[in-house]
Amino acid sequence: MTTVLPRVFPTVVHMLLEAAAVRPDAPALVFGDRQLDYRRYATSVAAFAAELDACGVRGARVATLLPNSIEACIAGFAVPAAGAQHVPLNPLYTARELQQILEDASPAVLVIDERLLGAGEPAAAAARVPRTLVVGPQSRRLDAPAQHPGSLPLPDPDQLALLQYTGGTTGLPKAANINHYRVQGIMFGFNGAMGMRPQDRVYVCLPMYHTSGGVLGPCSALTAGASVVLRERFSTSMFWDDIVNNDCTIFIYIGELCRYLLNGPPQAAETKHKIRLA
Repeated sequence: MTTVLPRVFPTVVHMLLEAAAVRPDAPALVFGDRQLDYRRYATSVAAFAAELDACGVRGARVATLLPNSIEACIAGFAVPAAGAQHVPLNPLYTARELQQILEDASPAVLVIDERLLGAGEPAAAAARVPRTLVVGPQSRRLDAPAQHPGSLPLPDPDQLALLQYTGGTTGLPKAANINHYRVQGIMFGFNGAMGMRPQDRVYVCLPMYHTSGGVLGPCSALTAGASVVLRERFSTSMFWDDIVNNDCTIFIYIGELCRYLLNGPPQAAETKHKIRLA
């Protein structure tokens, strides 16, 4: 039997551009009652990338303090599209923990959810972050861009893609530089193993500030133009309803989540739906 390997792209932004060209009307992101097709997804990324570029981030870093959301997905692509390195931050960090990381990373811009200003704003001020962009339903949503933002800019694959911080359980969080080639290596292995199909719907509840949730989450469906169903956080009580109601076919997980599901009360939906684990 012949094995067909997934296509390798220079960067994940190239993947998004291809998906928008091939399946523009297909649902790309589903988050509660909000949904983006691939055309609007790419347009939203292009608009926010242009805004970040105007802030002078090219060759610098952009930190994001965002829970799982459509905004987190758009920002995650817009930062590299603007020629910057993405620094995803844990939304549960205290102001002191955020200040330590922001001082170390020295981002040119912090993109922050309006609900996290209590910890994020003083941390950014103390770390002397030059600019803060606030997003959220009461501030602004990133999927409502200008009509003509221009074409989606493509990053140089030789540039750094991520500055990923550890959890800091044995001391201060430590940063690892991850380039675009490494990100593509993760995607190539994942999509080759899963055999992603256009009709797949990928359930993502892992936190997107983490590599597993942040790379596999918004990027996993791109090679096939499939859909990503986002949940802000994992919930044992809502898991099976989410899976069944959204007709999810793939669940990106870690072992701890499966332990919670196995130890939780049985639910009728568990016997009615088949799902592939990733």
